[in-house]
Amino acid sequence: MNVREAMAAYRDGTFEKKAKDGAERRQTAKERKSEGGIQKGRDLYESMYPAKKEQ
Repeated sequence: MNVREAMAAYRDGTFEKKAKDGAERRQTAKERKSEGGIQKGRDLYESMYPAKKEQ
């Protein structure tokens, strides 16, 4: 939300709702992004180089 949209939302009284929605959208995007690529890379690495078993 840019400044112009924020000021208009504040005047309308919908600023809190829009800010909360934006924060939730950013949080879900961040969670989706972090678990995808990193886990795939780790799985690929572990499949190429299996861990040595300690005896």
